[in-house]
Amino acid sequence: MLNTRQRPRGKFTLPEVAGCSAVGIVACVLFVYHVPSLSLWYDETFSVSLSNQPLPILAQAHEANMLLYTVLLRIWLSVSALVGIAPTPLVTRLPSIVPMMFAAIAIALIGSRLWSLATGLVASLLFILNGIVITQAQTARGYALQTLLVCLSWGALFIALKKPSIKRWWIIYAVLVIAAVYADVLSIFSLAAQVVGVAILFVPVVARRAEEFPALRTADRRSFAIGGLLAVLLIGAACLPLAVDATTHRGDNSWVPIATPDALGSFISSQTAAHLLPAIALVAAWLLGMALGLSIRRGLPVLLISWALVPVIGQYLTTQPALDLHFFFPKYLIATLPAFSLLAAIGIMSLRPYWAAAGLTLILVAQLAQTPISYYPRAERQPFIETFGWLLHHYQAGDGIICRPAKSCGVPASYYVGQLYAGRGLPTEFPGSWEWDRQSTTSTSFTALSGYLRGRDHVFVITVPHEAAAPSTVHDDIPTSLRTLGFSLTQSYRPGTSGFAGDVQVDEYSRTLPGIASSHQASAIIASYAEVRRRLTKDN
Repeated sequence: MLNTRQRPRGKFTLPEVAGCSAVGIVACVLFVYHVPSLSLWYDETFSVSLSNQPLPILAQAHEANMLLYTVLLRIWLSVSALVGIAPTPLVTRLPSIVPMMFAAIAIALIGSRLWSLATGLVASLLFILNGIVITQAQTARGYALQTLLVCLSWGALFIALKKPSIKRWWIIYAVLVIAAVYADVLSIFSLAAQVVGVAILFVPVVARRAEEFPALRTADRRSFAIGGLLAVLLIGAACLPLAVDATTHRGDNSWVPIATPDALGSFISSQTAAHLLPAIALVAAWLLGMALGLSIRRGLPVLLISWALVPVIGQYLTTQPALDLHFFFPKYLIATLPAFSLLAAIGIMSLRPYWAAAGLTLILVAQLAQTPISYYPRAERQPFIETFGWLLHHYQAGDGIICRPAKSCGVPASYYVGQLYAGRGLPTEFPGSWEWDRQSTTSTSFTALSGYLRGRDHVFVITVPHEAAAPSTVHDDIPTSLRTLGFSLTQSYRPGTSGFAGDVQVDEYSRTLPGIASSHQASAIIASYAEVRRRLTKDN
């Protein structure tokens, strides 16, 4: 039999404190490792630069998704700047690292309070070693905050179901759901999972076996109705502005492909860094936990199955041609991973004798340990630290900078030259730079380049192609324009291999005339010729 004995208490026990502390330390080490030297890539620089804009510009950007994360990041970077802390990769990613660490602790507590401490600790360890979790903990985006808030909202729901007459837990639950939706709009699928899970719990045959929630077997349905209705009204009213913005300013998410069975495989493989044996072991543990929950019909497994599967099914169906919403992508499903981790832990810890559960835990952890080991060497998505570091070393006052293609280069440049390397001499406005007030890039047309390069002898062209393409795949008129304006390529720099192999390049162009190295030399020669002619005229 499973250890589902309820322990009515409000305080933390010493084993829980020790276990959660260990979880926090392990999570902190794995999530922080390699971050200080890890370049922020395009998506991250967009979030960081957006959060740094004046409030009117932030309001007109129509980036309602991850709004809560953007606001918190803005506050954090403002406070750190006041005390003289630069927005380094580690500093900018702390609002992701810390929430993901607390999400792991929340998983341990949920498992401990509603199952057993061993189950909670195993679940949190499986969560920490998950490839999607590690990646997003080291990414300056709102997915970690969303994961934490979804965990906390489920925890509040569990307490509200145990004590439905205490209205404050319904209010706390509603506030956490609202915060989760503002952290990432796809949290609405977690809300749907909560509705489905609670509905299943009210099926009489399930309610009779839901020992974790004894109130479900009482005749007092009024408390559930009042508390649930109050929560729904609060959530609906608070999320209405977000719904209006989402319908009137729909973002372009078409790069996410139509969901197929292969996409389900990608969701699983992303969690184990594409290692087959850990993926098989993890899925087997999930199925064992689900089978256990369905066989004994206890409340927690039923809710966990809903937490895990409803968003997966919902986002899969909405990423079909009929709806064309493009919501099914591994990182978009991150809020389901706590439930999958808990299910796997429940399945493992159900094994008897105990040494079998301990042995299987060690085997699975050893298999999943391959995930961070293989992830860290290829964690670099776009090597911007190397790129802009090289540029900073070679740039001299009066030189020029051009970004191509404009947005894929201009947005990262807004962070590196405007924040990380602010005050180091690099210009913040140049052809292809991103202008947040206009939500567009400055022109890179021939006319714009001609005016910008007047009086300049050297210009650095930064090429950042889309996705995993090579710089040679970028075709525009900039190289031709430079040659027409009298510039020739003098040297190129390509950083080391990154996750997007060969995706960044810097080309240095110098102004040349036939037999003349630069416009400075040309001016000197012309001045000398004018002086000789003046003297000849005077002598005559």
